[in-house]
Amino acid sequence: MVSANPLVSHETSPLLKIQKVSKRFGTTVVLDEISLSIPKGNVVAILGRSGSGKSTLLRCIAGLENVDSGKIMVAGRDITHTPTHQRQIGMMFQQFALFPHRTVAENITFGLRMRGDSGESQGKRVGELLELVGLQGYERRNIFELSGGEQQRVALARSLAPNPPLLLLDEPMSSLDQSLRERLMSEIRGILKAIDIAALYITHDQNEAFAVSDWLVLIEEGKIVQEGVPEKVYRQPANRFAAQFFGIRNLLPVMEVISRGRNEPQQIKTALGLFAMPYQTQPQDFIAFPAESAEIVDKVDNHVDNLGILLTGVVKGRSFRGGYYEVIVEYKDEIHFIWEVERAPQISELLSVRIPYEKILFVDS
Repeated sequence: MVSANPLVSHETSPLLKIQKVSKRFGTTVVLDEISLSIPKGNVVAILGRSGSGKSTLLRCIAGLENVDSGKIMVAGRDITHTPTHQRQIGMMFQQFALFPHRTVAENITFGLRMRGDSGESQGKRVGELLELVGLQGYERRNIFELSGGEQQRVALARSLAPNPPLLLLDEPMSSLDQSLRERLMSEIRGILKAIDIAALYITHDQNEAFAVSDWLVLIEEGKIVQEGVPEKVYRQPANRFAAQFFGIRNLLPVMEVISRGRNEPQQIKTALGLFAMPYQTQPQDFIAFPAESAEIVDKVDNHVDNLGILLTGVVKGRSFRGGYYEVIVEYKDEIHFIWEVERAPQISELLSVRIPYEKILFVDS
């Protein structure tokens, strides 16, 4: 079934349409009936751990791997079995794959020369792309003279030179240091949105995926675990794996949900006691407390107040993380939670926190 992506207009065919694509390596299923649609003008990020299948999916779309079953359509054309060089797809590689002893202009025009474009046309296109990526005047520079960020922009310009309708980006910032990646995330998104093509962005970094994408797809063991707009995927994880992938480490099994009537709060039974919820919840397997949601309060004995759930435990560890302290707190039955707080509590100190009701999540296994 094709993804129910609300960014795809029902009146216009998606530019990229993947239908039940499967791929095996020997007996290992790497992609298991993946379906996905990307409309023109949108950036979709495929997010997952190493070995999840995300790069294999990209290679199948590019024609670098053959699919075992399913169909790949670009602009209404079936390219499932089309040779790579005939697919009219741009691709930006993880290591940029630039020619180190050629100039910036020579790198950008590589595909145009192979296509037989005139020298005048090539020069005009180089000027347009260097302006787009913020490298005006770099035509004659050699690649080894450029910084990592500048090389990345040249690689992006080269992949865009032939005006592909679809651009595939395979971990394009993985070789850059963290500070440079943070600076370039919004710049890459701005460039991709400005050229109004469909883009598929592969990454294992959730911050990168959030920063560049209109639509986010979380993949694991060759299957789509969850997809949606980045904010919703992060704030409403579909299951335990998604919650933990997005950094929600405080998961408490739900033993029972006790409903007492339409106007009565539900009681959530857990190993840490009963929690009253002011709103109705669907019975699910875990109650999740995001680490950043904790608010330090004065010591309390009850589990709830009118603002949220209250928990008191013993601080077992702490570490400074720049803008906050990460603390490990132990509760009864050796249950440990991790909180991000502004002030540093002492080891062995009793720490009470409130988790506001609106920050609490419920997730399935």
